[in-house]
Amino acid sequence: MDLNKTVDMVLKKLSIPRIGVLWHSRSRWEGDRGFVDWVHYVDGGPGPADPWYDLNSMDRPENEGYSLDGLMVLSAPPSLLRELVTFPETSGGRLIAGCLGRNLPVVLDVTSLRGWSAWQGPMGERLARAMSDLTFLGCSLVGWGADSVKDSGLTDKRDEGVALSDPGWYSWSEIASSVRPGAVLHLGSGVKLTDQAKDRLSAIGVTLEVSRRC
Repeated sequence: MDLNKTVDMVLKKLSIPRIGVLWHSRSRWEGDRGFVDWVHYVDGGPGPADPWYDLNSMDRPENEGYSLDGLMVLSAPPSLLRELVTFPETSGGRLIAGCLGRNLPVVLDVTSLRGWSAWQGPMGERLARAMSDLTFLGCSLVGWGADSVKDSGLTDKRDEGVALSDPGWYSWSEIASSVRPGAVLHLGSGVKLTDQAKDRLSAIGVTLEVSRRC
């Protein structure tokens, strides 16, 4: 084989991102291998496509992050989400924790909680804090917020929102107790939010609007 062609093939292979997919269902896989090198992880085989690895056979699943450029978690069950905000113990939790510990992008599909973002009261606040903790750890959430309520067919009974009228900077800790998942936060003139506050508000589906009432 021509050496130059071999080098070109190797460089092309190295330029393709290697993305892990953690499965919690036996859905059909239709991913395109042309632009991404997909690696599938399952809790008991077989996997939906090659290559796939059984988490039950791994002694140190957290070390998989060394060979990945990112991780997607499909149909993440509530038990796994709870584990991530406390302490990773299962093979799946350790796989995710290892990727987060190396600052790799991790996308969590939380559509299994469809409609939960409309919850109010103490339970709604606890759930909002948990989702905020996940984003603080570095997770990007898919299927959370206003869209999940709409798709669930549930009636959205959340309040109309709250307003910040006094000019100045606001941190997440200052506003966390005032907002509800999926609500609207009206910002008055001169109101600014820290990056952490914006990230956490986005994670729980809060919409930011410049309010005429402020």
